[in-house]
Amino acid sequence: MKKKGLKIMAIFSLCVAVLGLSIAYAALSTTLNLNGTAQIKGSSWDVHFAALSEPIIVGGAIIKTPTILTGTDINFAVDFTKPGDSITYIFDVINKGTLPAKIGTITTKVPIITGKEVDKNLVGNNLKYELTYNDGNIVVVGDTLLPKETRKLKIKTYFDEKVTGFPIENVTYNGLGTTIIYVQS
Repeated sequence: MKKKGLKIMAIFSLCVAVLGLSIAYAALSTTLNLNGTAQIKGSSWDVHFAALSEPIIVGGAIIKTPTILTGTDINFAVDFTKPGDSITYIFDVINKGTLPAKIGTITTKVPIITGKEVDKNLVGNNLKYELTYNDGNIVVVGDTLLPKETRKLKIKTYFDEKVTGFPIENVTYNGLGTTIIYVQS
């Protein structure tokens, strides 16, 4: 009977120990609840040109009225009369949307030049244009435009002042331009 009593006592002690550990675990545990809600708001994409300045004319350049078409195209025309003539426009590129934008690509168009061959070559080699920010920094792929941000850009078109001679006959230079494609940043 002593052996049987010892067994019962051991089983009872084991049960008390398990019960004590359960109570200790319950006392030392905590339940954490995370509650919340989420809402996905619509976003908008609106990158466009605005506020085209009056032209800055150097020399005898003659302009035709420039326009901004649908916010994404700027059209201008100019006639140069001698080397050193230039025309410069300052304009805004605006991110009116809620998404950040960056320049994904910049493509320079290949113009079509018409006129006598010797004059076409003279113009083709010496008619230049530059696209920069108003502070003089060059516009490059990867430049960012944050939501609600406006940046001033400048486009300058000029006939190189170092040219000796000038076309004898009229030369037409069509399709001068640059395409900037903004993508989501």
